[in-house]
Amino acid sequence: MFIPLVSFGQKSTRLTNINSYKYIVIEDVPNNKIRKVVVKQLIKNGYNIVNIQKTARTHDEIPKEIDDNPSVALYLYIELDCPYLCTSFIFLYDSQGKLIYEHKATKIGFTNGLAPTKKALESLTEFNYKYSTELKYINKSLQ
Repeated sequence: MFIPLVSFGQKSTRLTNINSYKYIVIEDVPNNKIRKVVVKQLIKNGYNIVNIQKTARTHDEIPKEIDDNPSVALYLYIELDCPYLCTSFIFLYDSQGKLIYEHKATKIGFTNGLAPTKKALESLTEFNYKYSTELKYINKSLQ
């Protein structure tokens, strides 16, 4: 899937309403080392991760709940712009393709992208995620 890059005035979008999503589906990640770190860190911090790729697999297939209702999940994409000045961009989209969250981090010097990706993940791992069905209904009524 192609994800257009936009100009970032801030380094992240606020993590509002993320608790209203039950899952994060790992979609497009640049390499297996980064995939492994992302899955491990997010699970460690209480997120319900769905990764069907061989590296760091959490599920053999997409759970039926997501197949039946894709709106219960956010879909994670990571892009890297490297090697000399390496920037990692993390995007979370809803099932309609609406950007819900974005964050970027940069590391100067030669890198494979792991260091800036770990830094970019910090806002997600430091957030006190706790899924709540009540928030889902509140969010829908506000739209």
